[in-house]
Amino acid sequence: MTASNLVPVKLSQREKYILASLAKGLTAKEIAQSLYTSTKNVQRITLELRARFDCMNTTQLCVHLKEHYADCGNNTIAEGIGVR
Repeated sequence: MTASNLVPVKLSQREKYILASLAKGLTAKEIAQSLYTSTKNVQRITLELRARFDCMNTTQLCVHLKEHYADCGNNTIAEGIGVR
């Protein structure tokens, strides 16, 4: 499947933030602290995103997003999924 024929994915702002943070290498604890929420909540959202994108782990999720939703130029995954 190429980027040109992917169906747009609707993500909440929180999901986008968590995905972008994971792609930057932040831990669930670091993300939770920045969102003023629990680590378990971030882990739950990450698990839901992994299931949505059919990924076995967080690394695979980040690779999938980079391959399918980020532009091939100098853009980051965050820009590819619409995080500014």
